[in-house]
Amino acid sequence: MSLAAEEALVVERWKCRWQIWPFRMILEEILADIGDAGPFQFMFTAVILFMEVVISWSLLQTAIIAATPDWWCVDPSTYGTDNMTLDNTTFQKCSLGLQDLDTSSNYTGDASTTTCVRYYDPSFVTIVSEWDLVCERKYIKAAINSIQMAGILVGALLSGQCSDTFGRRIICYVTMVLHAIFSLSAGFSTSWELYAVLRLFVGASIGSYLVLHYVYVIEFVRHTWRPYLASIPTWGLGAGLMCLTAWRVPNWKYLHFINAGLSTPFVLGWFISPESLRWLAAKGRIEEADNVVGRIAKINKRVKSNSVPEQLALLAEDEKSRQGEITHNYSYHLLCSDRRMALQTTILSFCWMSLSMSFYGIIFGVSALSGNVFLNMFLLSVLESPVTLFTSVLINLFGRRKTGCSFFLLASVMGFAILIVDRVASEGSKGTVVNIVATCSKLFIAGAWTSMDTYSAELHPTIIRALGMGAVNVAARIGGMLAPFILEMDSPEDMVRCYVIVGSIMAISGLSVLLLRETKGRALADTLHQEQKELGAL
Repeated sequence: MSLAAEEALVVERWKCRWQIWPFRMILEEILADIGDAGPFQFMFTAVILFMEVVISWSLLQTAIIAATPDWWCVDPSTYGTDNMTLDNTTFQKCSLGLQDLDTSSNYTGDASTTTCVRYYDPSFVTIVSEWDLVCERKYIKAAINSIQMAGILVGALLSGQCSDTFGRRIICYVTMVLHAIFSLSAGFSTSWELYAVLRLFVGASIGSYLVLHYVYVIEFVRHTWRPYLASIPTWGLGAGLMCLTAWRVPNWKYLHFINAGLSTPFVLGWFISPESLRWLAAKGRIEEADNVVGRIAKINKRVKSNSVPEQLALLAEDEKSRQGEITHNYSYHLLCSDRRMALQTTILSFCWMSLSMSFYGIIFGVSALSGNVFLNMFLLSVLESPVTLFTSVLINLFGRRKTGCSFFLLASVMGFAILIVDRVASEGSKGTVVNIVATCSKLFIAGAWTSMDTYSAELHPTIIRALGMGAVNVAARIGGMLAPFILEMDSPEDMVRCYVIVGSIMAISGLSVLLLRETKGRALADTLHQEQKELGAL
């Protein structure tokens, strides 16, 4: 058989496969031929995926740089002198009584109380000490955290549309560059208003990256490698690195500068990162997609088949028809197309909002725990990785519904346990016990979120799965925006109240999960009709 005949046979075989396979199987076969776990994938993954180390640092550092250091309410007449009173009578008081003033001074003020000058512990410099964000100004700290979470929501919403329009590569790297610029600029802020605006843009770049990076990476590997990519603990690594750095450099400005500096090297990945094959094919840029295939094959030391352009053309045809069908026929209203679908969407959205509110509320309130704030944050962040891996095993053994419900209820128990510990534990051991219970609560929340991530994707039919996951992610961002206000932990009393709220919403979420159907071991629904039949069988 001649070479031309062999190539024609290959194309015909691909056409037959295409009639029964979705477009992703064509891409899987192309990747199998040119290598899906070779030197190219390792380099590409190292650049795109490990940027999450910097991103998680940037997001979670708010818990440190917005922490409230020790401070005292000092008599204005003695501020800056050796006569300052730094004891329990002036510790974290918003005003001074007449008896607390230095009566030997010439200071005159209100007969009962007077405002004072606040003196902050100089060994720990945060935005709170920088702009005096306590007492009547403490709401500003919560507002800044909420503004950052709003930025994440905006970035997440814009990223998907922009990456579909302009390509994965350029949006991903523009996001990296903007993150470095805004993070660096935030360190030079001269007012809390300017800082809040810059954190809005930092949040937008974070949201854009979080939506795009995993999608970008998995389009260059086959499905067998995707679970391993998802299990790489880059998030915990970034959080742990941030805590260790903050411990040695306890200054909010320098943390911003270091974070921006760490972002910069990843930008150089532009020169080794190609555009997504799927995106190029969908846009009809077959020649460019073919060049990308050839480049990957060369780096992986494989031989590219001459039939790749025809295969990519088939991929493009299917992708365009699929996108056109979704664009013209499917929208968010289908998530509530009947009573049972509406109930499912409501439950999932509430669960995601509760998880996000509780997760970020605990993170942002880490300074309310006793002991070293850096160590507490380190433990809360690093211990999350093994829990995530353990949860992945549990959902396959016991099912999504039982696992998710169990983690929700365990988190609820830990939330209410804080109230009991606060009432019955001795003063000497209370701080340690509260820290342990709070850590367990955070870890159970992480387990619940991991199980709900898989569960939510499987509950939605294929045709609207992206819409469904988009809806629950929006609910999660709203929960993150509410967390700084509803779960404001500036004191031990606030912390007890907030953990009771966490316990309550976790209990409601856990019980509501029982109203959903189990998806373990079942074929995923592809159409709305199949989904409605599944719901009707409950």
